[in-house]
Amino acid sequence: MTKTSLSGGVIAGAIAGLVAAVFQFFLIQPLIVEAERYETGELVLIGIESNKPDPAPNPLETPGHDAQGAENTDNLLVRNGLTVLTLILTWAGFGLLAGAGLTAFRALPGGGRIPATALGLIGFAVLSLAPAIDLPPELPGMEAAELADRQL
Repeated sequence: MTKTSLSGGVIAGAIAGLVAAVFQFFLIQPLIVEAERYETGELVLIGIESNKPDPAPNPLETPGHDAQGAENTDNLLVRNGLTVLTLILTWAGFGLLAGAGLTAFRALPGGGRIPATALGLIGFAVLSLAPAIDLPPELPGMEAAELADRQL
């Protein structure tokens, strides 16, 4: 019974991690990439001059060869792979905790019964839904709301 609850929690958590990774790639990662473009100076806010000096030409670089492009592709694959791995492990950990909580709840005197689906929905509401109700993610340095509105 315990082994089934814990392994089921880990498997369900890993599946939830894959779903979270899909949402991460389509909803959050574009904001992160946009912020990085501002940090590197590729994009500049209107009315603000860039203090970034023009790079000196490199005599060793062959024209038409973009070494940074290949490096960025490798970096992107590693970054996305680590994101997926981290989300799967994190959500599998949450699933393990939910399975342990369900097992502990069932071991209470009186044989407490709660459906696993209800426990999963409660966990989702507490860990994901409640923090997301207030404000959506925002770019660094861009204030979405006044400080008083963001505090409880």
